[in-house]
Amino acid sequence: MPWPFRDWYPMSSHKNSSIALRLLGLILGMFLTLLLITIATTLLGLSQFEQRVMASELAEEQLLFQQSMQMQQDHLRFTALVLAEDASLLAAVQANDRAMLQRVAIPLQVRYQLDHLKLAGSAGQTLLHTGPTPAETQVALRRALLTIEQASLGVVPEGVMLLAAVPIKGDDGLTGALVVGQLLNDRLLHTLNAYRDDPLIGLYTSTGELLASSTRNEAALRLADRQASFWQRVGQGEVSEAFQLGRADRYQVTYAPLNPGDPATPIYSIALSTNLFQTLRFAIVQQNLIILVLVALITTGVLVTSVRTMIVRPLGELDAATARVGDGELDLQLTSERNDEIGRLTNSFGAMTARLRALFAALDARNQELETEQVQIETARAQLQREVEQAQRTIMNMVMPLIPIDRQTIIVPLVGALDEVRATQLLATLLEGVEQRRARVAIIDITGVPVVDQAVAQILHQAVQGVRLLGAQVIITGIQPEVAQSMVGVGLELEQLQTYATLEQAISAVNKRGGSR
Repeated sequence: MPWPFRDWYPMSSHKNSSIALRLLGLILGMFLTLLLITIATTLLGLSQFEQRVMASELAEEQLLFQQSMQMQQDHLRFTALVLAEDASLLAAVQANDRAMLQRVAIPLQVRYQLDHLKLAGSAGQTLLHTGPTPAETQVALRRALLTIEQASLGVVPEGVMLLAAVPIKGDDGLTGALVVGQLLNDRLLHTLNAYRDDPLIGLYTSTGELLASSTRNEAALRLADRQASFWQRVGQGEVSEAFQLGRADRYQVTYAPLNPGDPATPIYSIALSTNLFQTLRFAIVQQNLIILVLVALITTGVLVTSVRTMIVRPLGELDAATARVGDGELDLQLTSERNDEIGRLTNSFGAMTARLRALFAALDARNQELETEQVQIETARAQLQREVEQAQRTIMNMVMPLIPIDRQTIIVPLVGALDEVRATQLLATLLEGVEQRRARVAIIDITGVPVVDQAVAQILHQAVQGVRLLGAQVIITGIQPEVAQSMVGVGLELEQLQTYATLEQAISAVNKRGGSR
């Protein structure tokens, strides 16, 4: 199966499972892969979309925060101008009356919700000083005495302070200078954030210490574990990152200096919650999952039904037919009207079955012919065996003829090598001839025998003993020197054995013996 994930689907590669289960496993595996790819693609697209949207919203929130800060500074400068034109305050400054300044300025400070107020005469002497004083106040005051209005930022232990410095002018010209300040505390940040809980706005020192925040959840803005290098990098420009608060809340945060270019400037952060995107991501994934599962179930049902009808069932029938043919049922007729691979396979199997049927029929006929030929061969072999045996007897009779010369004497001439078989035949022929003819003398002529071994000598000895037991006498003639040496070498007893050099001598001796009787 040329599929890159074949080992990932155990049912598709199991050799003992059916085709239907393997196809079902493959289909489900493909849909599962498609589902995973779709979910991964959707999540990637949502992540990219989230990054773009969050970057755009953070930029808008940053611009909105800068505009709010500028409006707050403008409002503070306007407040300072209003105070500088107040007649009672102007009169107290011109009179250098500190007690009167206390009575006039403190109510104005409370009225306009100012955290810092400083008044100086035209010579720069301090007439009134309330609230925390940042180092930038003195600089702003000198500039105001030069009739330069200024809005700036200052850092005090309590936090970041907005400062506004304006000159105080009377009818006679410059009378003094006024510096007012307002702390950027939690309340003011919440106001600048339009009383919203999202985004979260925080103020930090240049070393990362939290000064104020627009939310009560300061844990979302405390970054005490940040290294100094991080805040140094923020002081040089904007830094964006994502962080997670607890298990549910995720934020995208931008850090930027309030006064770019100043290494000691405070740092502000704007954190936007991404929980909406998390909910949207979950909803989209859930929706895609439901749709894909429904499509997978419907498609799987259709595919399984089609595969079962078009492939599994015909293959099952073909498998059953194969088993029946394997059991020897060759009369099975199997055809298909389909013109696809299954149909061609079925027709090819049917044609193969027909050829096997014809082949086995031819083999049965040939077996019957072979059986008939076998019977004929067996009959011919038996007949041939009988003829061979008869021929052997004839040959033996010709080779070892039993020649009677009278009623009491027989001659057995031997020609050629005398082996154990011929010696045994000699013993049988000689004993049979002596008994049938009731001979008194049996002459064995071995003139034509070149050699006699121990086995043959023993059989000759048995022949002599057997003839004697039948009451006859054995005479051996024609013993050659080589045969004599062989007979002596094998230890044949010759004391009671009568021999002659030639057959004529033996016949002559037998005739003389018969005449004397």
